[in-house]
Amino acid sequence: MEFVKTTTNTVQERVRADLVGTYLAQSRVGVFIAFGLVPYLGLSFYGNVGLHRIIFWMLSVLLIDGYIVYTSYQFRLDMEPKEVDFFKNRQQLLHMFAGVAWGLAFTLLLDARNPTVNDYRVAVCIAVVLAFSASTMSASLNGLLSFIIPISILTLAYFIANFDQYAWWAFGLLGLVTSCVYFAWMTHRYIIEQLENRYLNIDYTKELETLNKKIEETNFNLMIRNQELLDLQAKLKELATHDELTGLHSRRYIIQRLRGKIPEAKRHHLSCCLAMMDVDYFKKVNDTYGHAAGDDVLRTVAMLITNELRQGDIVARFGGEEFIIMLPMTDIKAAEHLVERLRQLIENQKFMFENQLISVTASFGITAMVPNDNAERMIERADKALFQAKNAGRNRIETLLQA
Repeated sequence: MEFVKTTTNTVQERVRADLVGTYLAQSRVGVFIAFGLVPYLGLSFYGNVGLHRIIFWMLSVLLIDGYIVYTSYQFRLDMEPKEVDFFKNRQQLLHMFAGVAWGLAFTLLLDARNPTVNDYRVAVCIAVVLAFSASTMSASLNGLLSFIIPISILTLAYFIANFDQYAWWAFGLLGLVTSCVYFAWMTHRYIIEQLENRYLNIDYTKELETLNKKIEETNFNLMIRNQELLDLQAKLKELATHDELTGLHSRRYIIQRLRGKIPEAKRHHLSCCLAMMDVDYFKKVNDTYGHAAGDDVLRTVAMLITNELRQGDIVARFGGEEFIIMLPMTDIKAAEHLVERLRQLIENQKFMFENQLISVTASFGITAMVPNDNAERMIERADKALFQAKNAGRNRIETLLQA
């Protein structure tokens, strides 16, 4: 409601300023018409009345009309409301003086001894001026009335003073003035309605543009936020399925894959092996070279294993320095051969950290899938095999096929 009230007040102020601007601009048109009528009317009475009366009447109309034109060009639509009111009131006052000057046309231009000579010329010019004023001053009813009323009163007074000759002219004048005022009133309402609609449309268009801009900004921010959420979701998924340090799959991921792979291998009568690996004396590496060195060793071990595995094999960090390797479609002999190759790679790898050479070995425990097996039993057997390898001296491989 506050916005509507503010908008309405602003629209009314702009409509009022525009009406004044239109009133001043249109009144200039009427003045330019007067510049043509005044010399014609004044010169047509040359020789019938005194020259001083003609000059006085012509100068009265032309000077006032000239000042009306001069002041109208000083108006600007961006003026303050008080300045707008000043221009409007001054213009109405000038039009009242112009109306007095035109209203004296009958009195000053006609010969009192023979008033009917050329009286029709004055009447026609007055009628033309009244008719044009209804159109050119319709933007301001007060301005129109300030012009028409003096003309009508002075002209009607002349008609009444010579009622025998101008009785019907008096009635015609009243009818003409009434028609002009009614026409101007209708035109004035139409102008106001058009101006209000125009400014309201401008305001609503600006408001819609602002709202559309806000909507676009909101949609853009939502799109960015949605992308951030998608990135976060992908990152969380990555964290849930991958180890942050080594980049290998997580313990949870490989257990889920193993649970799905065992029933599939059983259905197709395929073999499947599982190997558990532990970096030997890893605590000693951390204690001697620091945890950063230990992390670098784990990353290098993960890279060695990944590079050596076949497509379809899965390696994951099981926890700490332990790794687990799933070898689908691999029998126990092939698994032992592959794991031995991994053991040798790790043993022969020269781990360097900050110009320090670190020697590392690994122990492995291997098991193969048996009837009625599941993921948990296979992991348990592989872990027991790894325990046996560590107890047997480390840097070796042990195989356990039955619990």
